Amino acid sequence: MQQKAGSNFTRGDDGPPDSVYDYYEQLEEPEDAANVFKMISAREAGWLAWYIQESQEREQDKIRDEIERELDVRPLTVASFIV
Repeated sequence: MQQKAGSNFTRGDDGPPDSVYDYYEQLEEPEDAANVFKMISAREAGWLAWYIQESQEREQDKIRDEIERELDVRPLTVASFIV
């Protein structure tokens, strides 16, 4: 997606077009993914690349939080062991 968007892509203040969310959902189906690559514009590809990255980061944060909750991670209390 980033390659199709090109190096001139910049996010504007207007946000991603609504079509980006539809394209994202279509990427989940292998037979639809090829069509997305054919019909998406460079601007939409840039926004889709951004949206994919943001989605991955949110998912990683969610997984990290879930693991921490499962492990019940608490801050360690460090005692001084100076003799």
